[in-house]
Amino acid sequence: MPSKIIAGLPGSIIPNCLPLMIAGMLGCFITAQLGGFGILTFVQGAILGVSAASLREYQTDRGLWMFSVLMLVIWGALYALGLTMQTLDMLRGVQSPVAVIIDASLATFCTTIHLRFLWRVARYNFQHVS
Repeated sequence: MPSKIIAGLPGSIIPNCLPLMIAGMLGCFITAQLGGFGILTFVQGAILGVSAASLREYQTDRGLWMFSVLMLVIWGALYALGLTMQTLDMLRGVQSPVAVIIDASLATFCTTIHLRFLWRVARYNFQHVS
């Protein structure tokens, strides 16, 4: 099952959307209390859960491919912005380089799963739902 989630398969991510949202939001709350280390990773996890919850009907509802592509563009851009801000914080000395590298690596992993999921949903919905 974890390998199917890592592959971004909608059939394994959508049933787990609630735990992803809850874990992401709790992680954001905890990391905010501890100085922000890991915030980008937990935000990406919460966003993945929200995206999965909003695309539950991708196999039957026409037009969700457009919503999926829109989310793909928006979340990809927001990830790039968040990563840029973390890098600037590191260069200004606000965060340690090791913390930024760990958080950026984990967030990139989560974002890759998320973008794969959105692409698979968009492709399936465009090709198979009429």
